[in-house]
Amino acid sequence: MSSKSIGSDAGSWRQTMNIGLIDVDSHNFPMRVSMIHFAWDNYEMESYEMLKRIRPLIRLTDRKIRVYVLTNFNTTHEQDLERIYKLKEIGCDPFVMIYDKPNAPNQTKRLQRWCNNKFVFRACEKFEDYK
Repeated sequence: MSSKSIGSDAGSWRQTMNIGLIDVDSHNFPMRVSMIHFAWDNYEMESYEMLKRIRPLIRLTDRKIRVYVLTNFNTTHEQDLERIYKLKEIGCDPFVMIYDKPNAPNQTKRLQRWCNNKFVFRACEKFEDYK
């Protein structure tokens, strides 16, 4: 793997990227961006492993690497929390999206409020401590 990095120069490119289609070795990703968006929709760990692999190549702050986390769709609350904690651990900014929100459990809606309110998310490290 090369040490070539995604630059932090601001650009106008805005698009959510499918992490599975990025070829890290050929640097098949945008080079001048102000923020990058990825999605981690399923609990499988392939997306996480790819994010973990390319994260050192991205010269943007944690707040500028947003990862959409689909919840309430074939996952448990514990699996949703695990994905959020793993993203935070590798320096990405998780953003919870709820599938079928009107029928979602209150715990999932609270998880979204905690995670997506970045002031609260950064002040309260663990969801279990969120009141």
